[in-house]
Amino acid sequence: MVTVNSTTLHAELEGLGKYKEYSIQVVGSTVVGLGNFSEPVFVRTEQDVPDEPPVNIRARGIEPTVIQVHWSPVPYETINGIGLGYKLDLFDISGNKIGNYTLSASVLSLDIIAPFKPPGNLTGHATSSTTIFVQWNSVFLPNIRGILRDPESPPLYFTYSAPSSTSLFVEWGPIPPRFQNGIIRGFKVQFHENPSNGTVEVRERGPLANFVILDDLKKFAFYSIQVRAFTTIGYGPGNNLTALTAQDGMDLTCNKCFL
Repeated sequence: MVTVNSTTLHAELEGLGKYKEYSIQVVGSTVVGLGNFSEPVFVRTEQDVPDEPPVNIRARGIEPTVIQVHWSPVPYETINGIGLGYKLDLFDISGNKIGNYTLSASVLSLDIIAPFKPPGNLTGHATSSTTIFVQWNSVFLPNIRGILRDPESPPLYFTYSAPSSTSLFVEWGPIPPRFQNGIIRGFKVQFHENPSNGTVEVRERGPLANFVILDDLKKFAFYSIQVRAFTTIGYGPGNNLTALTAQDGMDLTCNKCFL
Protein backbone atom coordinates (compact mmCIF):
# COMPACT_ATOMS: atom_id res chain seq x y z
CA MET A 1 0.00 0.00 0.00
CA VAL A 2 1.19 3.50 -0.87
CA THR A 3 0.11 6.45 1.30
CA VAL A 4 0.10 10.09 0.15
CA ASN A 5 -1.15 13.30 1.81
CA SER A 6 -4.60 14.72 1.17
CA THR A 7 -3.43 17.33 -1.36
CA THR A 8 -1.70 14.77 -3.62
CA LEU A 9 -3.90 13.25 -6.29
CA HIS A 10 -1.41 10.84 -7.84
CA ALA A 11 1.12 8.20 -6.83
CA GLU A 12 3.93 6.34 -8.51
CA LEU A 13 4.10 2.63 -7.80
CA GLU A 14 7.63 1.31 -8.15
CA GLY A 15 9.34 -2.06 -8.07
CA LEU A 16 6.63 -3.74 -10.13
CA GLY A 17 7.09 -6.61 -12.54
CA LYS A 18 7.64 -6.01 -16.24
CA TYR A 19 4.52 -6.35 -18.38
CA LYS A 20 2.46 -7.55 -15.42
CA GLU A 21 -1.21 -6.81 -14.79
CA TYR A 22 -2.21 -5.16 -11.51
CA SER A 23 -5.47 -4.25 -9.82
CA ILE A 24 -5.45 -0.80 -8.16
CA GLN A 25 -7.93 0.61 -5.64
CA VAL A 26 -7.86 3.97 -3.90
CA VAL A 27 -9.27 4.69 -0.45
CA GLY A 28 -9.48 7.86 1.61
CA SER A 29 -8.62 8.04 5.28
CA THR A 30 -9.03 10.27 8.33
CA VAL A 31 -7.64 10.05 11.83
CA VAL A 32 -10.45 7.63 12.53
CA GLY A 33 -9.54 5.15 9.81
CA LEU A 34 -10.07 4.09 6.22
CA GLY A 35 -13.19 4.71 4.20
CA ASN A 36 -14.57 2.60 1.36
CA PHE A 37 -12.30 1.39 -1.44
CA SER A 38 -12.95 2.49 -5.00
CA GLU A 39 -13.84 0.07 -7.75
CA PRO A 40 -10.67 -1.69 -8.94
CA VAL A 41 -8.82 -0.40 -11.96
CA PHE A 42 -6.84 -2.97 -13.95
CA VAL A 43 -3.61 -1.87 -15.56
CA ARG A 44 -0.53 -3.49 -17.04
CA THR A 45 3.05 -2.24 -16.89
CA GLU A 46 4.90 -1.51 -20.13
CA GLN A 47 6.76 -4.07 -22.23
CA ASP A 48 10.50 -4.49 -22.07
CA VAL A 49 13.11 -6.71 -23.69
CA PRO A 50 13.09 -10.34 -22.49
CA ASP A 51 15.04 -11.16 -19.36
CA GLU A 52 16.09 -14.56 -20.70
CA PRO A 53 17.05 -15.93 -24.13
CA PRO A 54 15.31 -18.76 -25.97
CA VAL A 55 16.03 -22.12 -24.38
CA ASN A 56 17.00 -25.58 -25.60
CA ILE A 57 18.95 -24.25 -28.58
CA ARG A 58 20.27 -27.08 -30.74
CA ALA A 59 21.64 -27.42 -34.25
CA ARG A 60 22.70 -30.13 -36.68
CA GLY A 61 23.99 -30.41 -40.20
CA ILE A 62 21.38 -31.84 -42.59
CA GLU A 63 23.26 -31.32 -45.87
CA PRO A 64 26.86 -30.45 -46.73
CA THR A 65 26.16 -26.71 -46.56
CA VAL A 66 22.90 -26.57 -44.59
CA ILE A 67 22.50 -26.24 -40.83
CA GLN A 68 19.15 -26.74 -39.11
CA VAL A 69 18.68 -24.77 -35.89
CA HIS A 70 15.88 -25.38 -33.38
CA TRP A 71 14.96 -23.59 -30.18
CA SER A 72 12.17 -23.40 -27.61
CA PRO A 73 10.32 -20.18 -26.78
CA VAL A 74 11.53 -17.70 -24.20
CA PRO A 75 9.98 -18.76 -20.87
CA TYR A 76 6.67 -16.95 -20.48
CA GLU A 77 7.51 -15.43 -17.11
CA THR A 78 10.61 -13.74 -18.55
CA ILE A 79 9.43 -12.56 -21.97
CA ASN A 80 8.22 -9.18 -20.61
CA GLY A 81 5.82 -8.45 -23.42
CA ILE A 82 4.17 -9.75 -26.55
CA GLY A 83 6.75 -11.76 -28.42
CA LEU A 84 7.15 -10.47 -31.97
CA GLY A 85 9.87 -12.80 -33.13
CA TYR A 86 13.45 -13.97 -33.04
CA LYS A 87 16.74 -12.81 -34.43
CA LEU A 88 19.49 -15.28 -35.21
CA ASP A 89 23.04 -14.15 -35.97
CA LEU A 90 25.58 -16.45 -37.61
CA PHE A 91 29.33 -16.10 -37.10
CA ASP A 92 32.35 -17.97 -38.39
CA ILE A 93 34.79 -19.38 -35.85
CA SER A 94 36.88 -16.18 -36.03
CA GLY A 95 33.92 -14.13 -34.84
CA ASN A 96 33.07 -12.58 -38.20
CA LYS A 97 29.36 -12.12 -38.74
CA ILE A 98 28.32 -13.91 -41.92
CA GLY A 99 24.53 -13.92 -41.68
CA ASN A 100 21.49 -12.72 -39.75
CA TYR A 101 17.87 -13.81 -39.83
CA THR A 102 14.69 -12.21 -38.48
CA LEU A 103 11.78 -14.57 -37.82
CA SER A 104 8.24 -14.34 -36.52
CA ALA A 105 7.32 -15.50 -33.03
CA SER A 106 5.68 -18.67 -34.36
CA VAL A 107 8.91 -19.88 -35.99
CA LEU A 108 11.01 -22.14 -33.76
CA SER A 109 13.41 -23.58 -36.35
CA LEU A 110 15.41 -22.44 -39.34
CA ASP A 111 17.36 -24.14 -42.12
CA ILE A 112 20.45 -22.03 -42.82
CA ILE A 113 22.26 -22.36 -46.13
CA ALA A 114 25.68 -21.65 -44.74
CA PRO A 115 28.25 -19.77 -46.85
CA PHE A 116 31.01 -22.21 -46.03
CA LYS A 117 32.38 -25.53 -47.14
CA PRO A 118 32.08 -28.28 -44.53
CA PRO A 119 33.30 -28.91 -41.99
CA GLY A 120 33.77 -25.19 -41.31
CA ASN A 121 33.04 -24.39 -37.69
CA LEU A 122 30.28 -21.90 -37.02
CA THR A 123 28.80 -20.31 -33.95
CA GLY A 124 25.52 -18.51 -33.68
CA HIS A 125 23.07 -17.11 -31.20
CA ALA A 126 19.35 -16.61 -31.15
CA THR A 127 17.56 -13.74 -29.47
CA SER A 128 13.97 -12.90 -28.74
CA SER A 129 12.27 -9.54 -28.69
CA THR A 130 9.04 -7.91 -27.72
CA THR A 131 8.41 -4.57 -29.45
CA ILE A 132 11.81 -4.53 -31.14
CA PHE A 133 14.39 -7.11 -32.07
CA VAL A 134 17.27 -6.94 -29.62
CA GLN A 135 20.60 -8.73 -29.95
CA TRP A 136 21.25 -10.99 -26.96
CA ASN A 137 24.99 -11.21 -26.56
CA SER A 138 25.21 -13.77 -23.78
CA VAL A 139 23.67 -16.78 -25.50
CA PHE A 140 25.71 -18.79 -27.98
CA LEU A 141 25.03 -21.98 -29.80
CA PRO A 142 27.67 -24.63 -29.42
CA ASN A 143 30.06 -24.94 -32.34
CA ILE A 144 28.16 -26.25 -35.33
CA ARG A 145 29.60 -28.39 -38.06
CA GLY A 146 28.19 -28.94 -41.49
CA ILE A 147 27.20 -32.49 -42.23
CA LEU A 148 30.05 -34.89 -42.94
CA ARG A 149 30.99 -35.84 -46.49
CA ASP A 150 33.53 -38.16 -47.99
CA PRO A 151 37.10 -36.79 -48.09
CA GLU A 152 38.21 -34.88 -51.17
CA SER A 153 41.89 -35.79 -51.09
CA PRO A 154 44.00 -38.94 -50.86
CA PRO A 155 46.68 -39.28 -48.17
CA LEU A 156 49.58 -36.86 -48.56
CA TYR A 157 52.03 -39.63 -49.44
CA PHE A 158 52.04 -43.36 -49.95
CA THR A 159 55.10 -45.59 -49.61
CA TYR A 160 56.09 -49.20 -49.00
CA SER A 161 58.96 -51.47 -48.12
CA ALA A 162 59.39 -55.21 -48.50
CA PRO A 163 60.63 -56.63 -45.18
CA SER A 164 60.42 -60.18 -46.50
CA SER A 165 59.69 -62.11 -49.65
CA THR A 166 56.06 -62.65 -48.56
CA SER A 167 55.12 -59.33 -46.94
CA LEU A 168 54.86 -55.60 -47.62
CA PHE A 169 54.94 -52.77 -45.11
CA VAL A 170 52.65 -50.02 -46.46
CA GLU A 171 52.65 -46.52 -44.96
CA TRP A 172 50.68 -43.36 -45.78
CA GLY A 173 50.36 -39.74 -44.70
CA PRO A 174 47.34 -37.85 -43.29
CA ILE A 175 44.51 -36.21 -45.20
CA PRO A 176 44.99 -32.41 -45.35
CA PRO A 177 42.48 -30.89 -42.87
CA ARG A 178 40.75 -28.70 -45.45
CA PHE A 179 39.93 -31.80 -47.53
CA GLN A 180 38.76 -34.09 -44.72
CA ASN A 181 35.12 -32.91 -44.92
CA GLY A 182 34.38 -34.41 -41.55
CA ILE A 183 35.84 -36.77 -38.98
CA ILE A 184 38.11 -39.37 -40.52
CA ARG A 185 36.90 -42.76 -39.30
CA GLY A 186 39.66 -44.86 -40.81
CA PHE A 187 41.58 -46.00 -43.88
CA LYS A 188 40.75 -48.73 -46.37
CA VAL A 189 43.61 -50.58 -48.05
CA GLN A 190 42.84 -52.68 -51.14
CA PHE A 191 45.43 -54.80 -52.91
CA HIS A 192 45.70 -57.49 -55.55
CA GLU A 193 48.37 -59.29 -57.47
CA ASN A 194 49.51 -57.56 -60.66
CA PRO A 195 48.50 -58.71 -63.20
CA SER A 196 45.24 -59.39 -61.42
CA ASN A 197 44.01 -62.88 -60.77
CA GLY A 198 40.52 -61.54 -60.00
CA THR A 199 40.92 -61.52 -56.22
CA VAL A 200 40.99 -58.19 -54.34
CA GLU A 201 41.82 -58.24 -50.64
CA VAL A 202 40.89 -55.50 -48.18
CA ARG A 203 42.32 -54.29 -44.89
CA GLU A 204 40.79 -51.52 -42.80
CA ARG A 205 42.71 -49.48 -40.25
CA GLY A 206 41.58 -46.98 -37.62
CA PRO A 207 41.75 -43.19 -38.00
CA LEU A 208 45.07 -42.90 -36.14
CA ALA A 209 46.81 -45.66 -38.06
CA ASN A 210 49.24 -44.80 -40.85
CA PHE A 211 50.50 -48.23 -41.88
CA VAL A 212 49.50 -51.82 -42.51
CA ILE A 213 51.48 -55.02 -42.99
CA LEU A 214 50.31 -57.18 -45.88
CA ASP A 215 51.49 -60.77 -45.41
CA ASP A 216 51.10 -64.22 -46.94
CA LEU A 217 51.98 -62.75 -50.33
CA LYS A 218 53.77 -64.41 -53.20
CA LYS A 219 57.52 -64.20 -53.32
CA PHE A 220 59.07 -61.64 -55.65
CA ALA A 221 55.64 -60.65 -57.07
CA PHE A 222 54.06 -57.35 -58.05
CA TYR A 223 51.00 -56.04 -56.21
CA SER A 224 48.75 -53.08 -56.91
CA ILE A 225 47.80 -51.27 -53.69
CA GLN A 226 45.36 -48.46 -52.99
CA VAL A 227 44.65 -46.60 -49.73
CA ARG A 228 41.62 -44.34 -49.12
CA ALA A 229 40.35 -42.46 -46.08
CA PHE A 230 36.69 -42.55 -45.16
CA THR A 231 34.14 -40.70 -43.03
CA THR A 232 30.76 -42.04 -41.95
CA ILE A 233 29.41 -40.84 -45.31
CA GLY A 234 31.82 -42.52 -47.69
CA TYR A 235 35.30 -43.00 -49.12
CA GLY A 236 37.62 -40.39 -50.54
CA PRO A 237 39.92 -40.75 -53.56
CA GLY A 238 42.81 -43.14 -53.26
CA ASN A 239 46.56 -43.20 -53.73
CA ASN A 240 47.81 -46.06 -55.88
CA LEU A 241 51.17 -47.72 -56.21
CA THR A 242 52.70 -50.91 -57.51
CA ALA A 243 54.85 -52.77 -54.99
CA LEU A 244 57.21 -55.68 -55.34
CA THR A 245 57.84 -58.29 -52.68
CA ALA A 246 61.45 -59.17 -52.06
CA GLN A 247 63.41 -62.12 -53.28
CA ASP A 248 64.49 -64.45 -50.55
CA GLY A 249 67.03 -62.56 -48.44
CA MET A 250 66.46 -59.21 -50.18
CA ASP A 251 64.83 -56.03 -48.84
CA LEU A 252 63.59 -53.68 -51.53
CA THR A 253 62.55 -50.28 -50.22
CA CYS A 254 60.80 -47.43 -51.99
CA ASN A 255 61.51 -44.06 -50.42
CA LYS A 256 58.44 -41.90 -49.73
CA CYS A 257 56.62 -41.47 -53.02
CA PHE A 258 54.79 -38.13 -53.10
CA LEU A 259 51.90 -38.48 -55.52
